[in-house]
Amino acid sequence: MTGIRAYFGGMTLILLVISCLLGVLLYQQWRQPLTIGDVQTEKQQKISRSDSKDRAASPRSFKALPISSFSEITQRPLFVEGRVPPEQPVAKGPSKSPRTPLNLKLEGVAITPDSKTAVIMDLTSKELLRLREGMSHKDWKVVSVERETVKINRGKQELTLILEIDANPGARKPKPKSKPPFRRSVRRPVAVPNQ
Repeated sequence: MTGIRAYFGGMTLILLVISCLLGVLLYQQWRQPLTIGDVQTEKQQKISRSDSKDRAASPRSFKALPISSFSEITQRPLFVEGRVPPEQPVAKGPSKSPRTPLNLKLEGVAITPDSKTAVIMDLTSKELLRLREGMSHKDWKVVSVERETVKINRGKQELTLILEIDANPGARKPKPKSKPPFRRSVRRPVAVPNQ
């Protein structure tokens, strides 16, 4: 036996034994073949077993609960410590803030074939506004822009801004009185002609 073992490796001997056992099993199966009736009875037995399992499992099947049953969980905020729901805000009626009167001055008007624009100075904020017809500023809407007037309204209130044009712009700004520069008088002797 030592000669065969030395000739074949240990692993080869194990593989040889396993193939012999598989050959014996194959021979037994070949000698006793299964008939078609046996195969059909086995299939019917498997089907009856799976039906009995389904019947047994059907009363235990999972039915999801409606979301309303989890309302306490869903109403609490997820990432807040203690998961306490926030207080509901109290509905307040519309508060009427006192509307401040506008303090505007019409600085200029630009009328082109495409649009009419009014240049208005907000005297409270010292902001220069360029408003076209239909635009609004602090709830006041520009209704119309004419050559020398602009009409704006808010609800039932209406204001008309008038462009103040100075007829004599030089008279408006007094010229500063300038003194002539101080010059020292230098007296030169008068040359007398030789007699």
